[in-house]
Amino acid sequence: MNDFSINIETLVLDGSQLEPLDAAHLAQRTERALQRLIEQRGPPVGLPGGDVAMIEAPNTNVGTTAGADQKAEELAFALYQALGRMR
Repeated sequence: MNDFSINIETLVLDGSQLEPLDAAHLAQRTERALQRLIEQRGPPVGLPGGDVAMIEAPNTNVGTTAGADQKAEELAFALYQALGRMR
């Protein structure tokens, strides 16, 4: 399997009321969760080579009571699916 490096520089969440520090932690958790998904499932079919400047993931409805790890897992899965649709 090829080596992949996941680095989320900016995570934009419309409609979210996160404090900057919480948002940074969520981005880090999401990055790790996405890396795990790729290691477990392999790269998404259709994943382009090289850097990906921007990914628009579908809307996710993570409840406000969801913990940070659950939110990160949901976001990572949405990003994984979006990466598979890139061409």
